[in-house]
Amino acid sequence: MFDWSVAANNPAGLNAVNPITDQGPCGSCWAFCDAAALEIQHYIQNPSQGMLKFSEQQIVDCNPWRWGCNGGWPEDIFDLWMSPGQVHAIERLTYAAAPNDYIAGQNATCNPGGATASAAYSTGLVRWYYATNAPVNYVNALVSGPVVLYIEADTFTWQGYSSGIINSSCCFAGRQLNHAVLLVGWRVTNQQSAWIIRNSWGTGWGVGGYAYVKMTNTGYGVCGEQYQGFGINMATVA
Repeated sequence: MFDWSVAANNPAGLNAVNPITDQGPCGSCWAFCDAAALEIQHYIQNPSQGMLKFSEQQIVDCNPWRWGCNGGWPEDIFDLWMSPGQVHAIERLTYAAAPNDYIAGQNATCNPGGATASAAYSTGLVRWYYATNAPVNYVNALVSGPVVLYIEADTFTWQGYSSGIINSSCCFAGRQLNHAVLLVGWRVTNQQSAWIIRNSWGTGWGVGGYAYVKMTNTGYGVCGEQYQGFGINMATVA
């Protein structure tokens, strides 16, 4: 077993995952995934600074592509954070699930520091990397931090999930990767190995906001999760 959300189950001895969040009706999974990945990686690299919370709303409002609630790509945000001088606000800007970008065609309203922010933070992100198409790559990547994944989320198998381990071909029936989630670990239950996946649909979905998806030896995985993933590396911040 390996799990960044349980201190006893990772080598750093950290409970490095914030409480589950809820993106609401906005197609902003990409922002929630990136914020959670950065929070966890920051804490792993800088445990003395405590567990920070980064603003999903700032990512939604301030990305230069103006994706808003229409979906987006987590790796592009990682590229943005690698730019010299790029900062990411500590959570002070309340998530509204309805960015100004797409209200009546208005231009984006971007406040990089947040509406009432008292601090901003340099990401310290130095690079991101692919970990693809084989369980061993994900297992190895998890040692350094969480892994961003794409899955198919428009099936009843995923949307109606509430317990146990997902192990149905129906979860990837459409062969469409349309939702970003965060891999935080793996476990073995009754001789079944499963990925521990953090979603952004609130605690009322899944098992307190998490999904357990059967780990397969080859292929794209049960819900498409093994097709492509990527992690981030950060510099220690003084």
